[in-house]
Amino acid sequence: MTNALPVLIYTDGSCLRNPDGPGGWSVVLQKGLSQVHTSGFEPNTTNNRMEMMAALSAMRLVRQRELRDPIVIHSDSKYVINGMTEWISGWKRRGWFTSAGKEVLNRDLWEQMHQESQGLRIQWRWVRGHAGHPGNELADQLARTAARQQKAFYKEWDGLSDSQDDLSQAPVKRNGSAIHLDLSLSDQVLAEHVRNALMAAKGKSVRFRQSA
Repeated sequence: MTNALPVLIYTDGSCLRNPDGPGGWSVVLQKGLSQVHTSGFEPNTTNNRMEMMAALSAMRLVRQRELRDPIVIHSDSKYVINGMTEWISGWKRRGWFTSAGKEVLNRDLWEQMHQESQGLRIQWRWVRGHAGHPGNELADQLARTAARQQKAFYKEWDGLSDSQDDLSQAPVKRNGSAIHLDLSLSDQVLAEHVRNALMAAKGKSVRFRQSA
């Protein structure tokens, strides 16, 4: 029996005037053929806090929906990724001070993120922003809209519509007659990505590139 495919989550934050401007955050979650898009806003914030709120809201959404599968959270914020994978243990050990002896900024959100992450099987993955990845691009659009309109949004689908991207597919970039597939996801879903890419190629050449 094969392992369950991971829940794919893309998060993003936006601040229209950083710092202390109107901001928004968003979460795009896909499990199988089901998707959830949600976003929120704050009138006075920073870009880093919106990136953090997106990741925090993603974990809360996972708990709300009682998902037990492995989770891959994608973010284009190295602040979020490094904070959760490298820095936070040292901050806690030093009483929420950095190695330079300064108080950790945004401690309130870091503490909540750490708490929400307990018991969840999360893989944190950085993705380059504005690089054509459908999940990241969608999250970016939702976050910017929330920041601009100062409105929250929630919608879910039980099956993908023709207008929706399947986020379980690796990004496909077309260049003339060739299709470039970015193999940045785990080996667990690699075979399915290859199959989808070959179907999309429709007789064109396919080039595989391993992401850094």
